[in-house]
Amino acid sequence: MSGRILSLSKKKDFDLVFKAGRSCFDKIIGLKITPNELNRHRLGIIISSKVSKKAVARNLLKRRLKEIINKELADVLGGYDLVLIALPGACTKTFAELNKAAAGLFSRLKLKSGARQ
Repeated sequence: MSGRILSLSKKKDFDLVFKAGRSCFDKIIGLKITPNELNRHRLGIIISSKVSKKAVARNLLKRRLKEIINKELADVLGGYDLVLIALPGACTKTFAELNKAAAGLFSRLKLKSGARQ
């Protein structure tokens, strides 16, 4: 799937993912996912002030996570709504550590095969 990933912006979309989606958590990030009917991926990222009190650090983490998800979703077919949740301690991790954690979540959710569950 090529192109830019759209953003989840409405509360009802977040609520649907939290209510009906599958989830998988690591020590530093969590992922909730549900199929959508748009044939495009939509991403919402939640980073609370508990992760870091500094907005600069939270925004850097958000940019890193968005880039990682773009690469991970490049070969996933269909459309999914994803909510990525940063847990405390995620700001201190390197890009490689975040990438490894996200790849582990995607493999546990069996998204790399391209088949919907």
